[in-house]
Amino acid sequence: MAYGEYETEYEYPFDYDVRYRVGHTIKRDRVKKFRVQLEVDDGTGWKEVIRYDTEHGRPHKDIYRRDGTRQKEWLDMSFEDALTFAETDLKTNWRRYRDIFLGRG
Repeated sequence: MAYGEYETEYEYPFDYDVRYRVGHTIKRDRVKKFRVQLEVDDGTGWKEVIRYDTEHGRPHKDIYRRDGTRQKEWLDMSFEDALTFAETDLKTNWRRYRDIFLGRG
């Protein structure tokens, strides 16, 4: 890790079967990279449901389905705005995303 750069990682349980995981690297008050994801325990283990990240050099959202397929949505915004958007979206909509993933919604 470079001077003036710091990494943060944490996990937060929303419910017994839903957790929120965040990791990001900040350098000089700028987001260098991030990952924000929602995971659900479907009875067979933890599965990704929604993941926001900057893995391909651009912020995007991956939506996972139980059959293993995923849909990618590119976000036309800065890393900082995308990180804030991702955190707000998952904190606000985790119940709906869980229910859709588990076939309840």
